[in-house]
Amino acid sequence: MRYQYFESPPGSIPPKKHWRQWVLAVLLLAIIIIAGVWIGRLIPQAATPPQTQDAFFEGYYTLNAILDKSLQQRFPVLEVESVELQPGGISVHNYRLPQNTSILQNDIQDAVMNTVGGYGFTIISSNIQREQWHFSIGADSTIWADLVIKLTAGDTEAPATTALPTGLKRVSGRARIAIVIDDFGYAYNRTIQGFMKMSEPLNYSIIPKRPYSTQIAQQLHQANKTIMIHMPMETITNSSSEPALVIKPGLSDVEVEERLQEAYQSVPHAMGLNNHQGSGATQDADLMASVMRWLREKNLWFVDSRTIAATVAEEVARKSGIKTVSRDVFLDDVDDVSAIKKELIHLANIAAERGAAVAIGHCRPNTLAALESYLPLFRQAGYEIVPVTQLLR
Repeated sequence: MRYQYFESPPGSIPPKKHWRQWVLAVLLLAIIIIAGVWIGRLIPQAATPPQTQDAFFEGYYTLNAILDKSLQQRFPVLEVESVELQPGGISVHNYRLPQNTSILQNDIQDAVMNTVGGYGFTIISSNIQREQWHFSIGADSTIWADLVIKLTAGDTEAPATTALPTGLKRVSGRARIAIVIDDFGYAYNRTIQGFMKMSEPLNYSIIPKRPYSTQIAQQLHQANKTIMIHMPMETITNSSSEPALVIKPGLSDVEVEERLQEAYQSVPHAMGLNNHQGSGATQDADLMASVMRWLREKNLWFVDSRTIAATVAEEVARKSGIKTVSRDVFLDDVDDVSAIKKELIHLANIAAERGAAVAIGHCRPNTLAALESYLPLFRQAGYEIVPVTQLLR
């Protein structure tokens, strides 16, 4: 009988008095709820922030507070166009940057990472286009801010000259620079098209028998660009990245001519040739003489890529009556924008001293970015960017 005050015996019916108590309790609870709702409507409520304001924690404020200040201090020419909050709590920072600036997207990216990295933020994604750079910044996989930099013509009243890069000397006499870009033919992407659209008179060297070799050569010809065959030649380790057409010791004169002719058909409108690799082949005077005989028959010229100091290719070309020149600088042995810029300054210094210089680079994004940034400044400093044909002798 211990629980007789809490439980009714099995099968029993609660007395009527017990039901009345339950009914009264339910009615009382309903009255309290209704009264609370009405009272709540009558009392003025404090404004509650929208749900998107949940994003405004301390780190979010820190991100937006330091981003604009840091970038403007680092890049004074960067003009703030607007900063706005979009639905979802993402802040959008719009900047304008003159197209002729020496600032690159990598410079912006490095500055952003240095600024916000210590606060737990990073660049989650980026979309780099010729007219606009877009960086999405956040923590983990959540985007908190979009940094949009629009490249514009800038203020037409601004001075025509800008500060030159450190180490780039102004020249008063003639200083000519020719730049050969190797390895076209493998792809036809945005980087390749960026090189092809450059206004500067670059020299385009195309690997034969690749998926886009002929197409690129035809388009470059329509644009009056200088086209070259980037002819595969054997290395000192008896290897080649393009074994099908490789020029190597041991081939007969007929075999050499057949391979060169096949390459020539693959790269229509080619005006000259330079070696792809070839640290072994270009040391073989007899082999190079065979190459030069074919070039003389086709009235083509030769650029020695100088992939090894012991090359005899330029010497043999001169003895064979072939117009020729040798490479002075490799631009992108280190595939980094800053490193490529340093090599460009080195190239300019050679041209300033000797009157002319030849560089070889490759069709890579960092090389394109460095050239787009520095070649207008070279022009400004008095250097001439010329087709390699002007430096042949």
